[in-house]
Amino acid sequence: MSRLITIVALLGAGLPAPVGPFALGCEAGAQSASTQDTWQKEFDAICCKTQDAMSFSEEELGLLISGCDALQPRMDKLDETRKKVYAGRLHSCRGVYQYALDWKRTANEQNLSNGQSTPAQDAGQKELDAICAKTQIARTLSVEELASLISRCDALQPQIEKLDETPKKLYEGRLRTCRNVYASMLDAKQAEKN
Repeated sequence: MSRLITIVALLGAGLPAPVGPFALGCEAGAQSASTQDTWQKEFDAICCKTQDAMSFSEEELGLLISGCDALQPRMDKLDETRKKVYAGRLHSCRGVYQYALDWKRTANEQNLSNGQSTPAQDAGQKELDAICAKTQIARTLSVEELASLISRCDALQPQIEKLDETPKKLYEGRLRTCRNVYASMLDAKQAEKN
């Protein structure tokens, strides 16, 4: 129950949906796709990608935002309970993609206007991508591998804190989500041993 509260809190804050064994929609969509409505398949396909928002191109982000906008009228036709849950999550997913798109456009404009690149930001993003790439397989990782990934998260945190406010906010949210997945899985594996 506490994991569900954490997930709901993350989504309400506009942060990416958790991935791996704690994801809402991603695995469920894959397991029961034949029984879902068409809108829910599209919804799952769009919202499963929020954790990778910063790795998408501006064009890909634009397509994901358009997909969210196209789904909105169908969300409005749902019963009140489902509408509240799915429309709220769709709004959060769209917000993540819009935020990433706005940030990329601003960063590109700034880099073009002053001719500077952001090597610290690029290095931080590469390390963050490498760390978070394993959330999908967290269940299969050993205790040692999970502990190592948590340590890498902790080591990356000070580097992210030095970034400008916009990337800092996005990267911190993603790093926290990935670390929480690994920490939860590590706790579960350690509890199994006891």
